[in-house]
Amino acid sequence: MFHSLQYPFPGLILSNRDQFEDYRASHASLLDYRYQYDQNLASKTDVTVQGICPLTLERTTFTSPIAGGAKLDDGRVVPDWRASQICGRGVPYADRATAHYALYVRRGQLGHCLYFSDTEILSNVIAGRCTSLTRGDIADLPKLAAGGNTFDTILVVNKIQGQLELNPALTQLRKMLADKGRIVFSANFHYFEPHSSRHDTDGGVYWALGWDFLDRMRNTGMKAAQAVTFWAAETGYLGPFNFLFEATK
Repeated sequence: MFHSLQYPFPGLILSNRDQFEDYRASHASLLDYRYQYDQNLASKTDVTVQGICPLTLERTTFTSPIAGGAKLDDGRVVPDWRASQICGRGVPYADRATAHYALYVRRGQLGHCLYFSDTEILSNVIAGRCTSLTRGDIADLPKLAAGGNTFDTILVVNKIQGQLELNPALTQLRKMLADKGRIVFSANFHYFEPHSSRHDTDGGVYWALGWDFLDRMRNTGMKAAQAVTFWAAETGYLGPFNFLFEATK
C-alpha cells in the first residue's frame, strides 16, 4: 500500500503512442466530459476553483489567470491551466503534479532528492518528505553529473525541452540516479507527434517532445520509461491530456 497520508494520483500509465490512441478511442465520452468541464469554467476574469492540494492534503484555492488562454466566441477565456495555475501556497501546476506523482510512486518519501524548476517554492512544501533536497540549475547539468552524487529521486519541471541535445542530457540525468532511483519529468509534450523536433529561436533552443522521448530514455539505459496522462478537478489538474514522464535506474 502507498503511504496513508499520500493523496492518490489520478493517472493512466502508457508505454507507447499506440496505447494512447487506443485510450482516446475507447474513452471518447469521458474525454468529451473533461473537455466540456473545462469549457464551463471559462470566464472573463481569472478563474478560481476550490480543491485539495495533493502535497499537503489541505483545502486550497487554485487560481488560473486568463492571460494567454483560449478565447471563446462569447468573450470568455479558458485558461492555460498547466502554464498559469497556482495553488494557495503558490506552487505552480507542473511542479505540483511532478512532485505529487513522485510521492505517490515512492510511497510518500523521496529520499535524497534533486529537482530542477524555475521556482523554489516547491522546496518549502516537499522538504519534509526528503532525506535531503537539492535544487539544481539545468545549465550545470554536466558539472552535476560529473560530481559523483546520486539521488533517489530527480524531478525535472519544464527544463528538459530547453537542452541543446536531448540524449546527452538524459544520459547525464541517468548517471545521477541511485540504483532503483526514479526520475519524473514534466515537459511540453506534443502527444500527436511520433518524433521530437528541435527548434532554434532567438531565445534559444526549444524541443517539441514527441513519443520517441520514451525511446530516448530507454536508449540511455533507463528502465520502465513510461508516460502518464492525468486529470482530476479536485486537485486542479484541468486541461486536455496532461502528461508526465517517468523512468527508473
